Amino acid sequence: ALKYNGNLTFIDRPIEMLCATDSRPLSSDEKSLRDLYERRYEIYLSACDNRVDGSVEAEEVAEKIMENYK
Repeated sequence: ALKYNGNLTFIDRPIEMLCATDSRPLSSDEKSLRDLYERRYEIYLSACDNRVDGSVEAEEVAEKIMENYK
């Protein structure tokens, strides 16, 4: 369903760089975050049109995303 809206870019960040937060009920603690990541990671990879390494500075991520849409 997501692909009907355009191209999908997956910003691929290592689990160690993600933070659990109370504002996201499905990933409100470390265990929930890890479980969700493990369940969804392959789905995100298979659904995306472009994958960008999210372990770098935000500016570099933005540049890589923009390169994909030129």
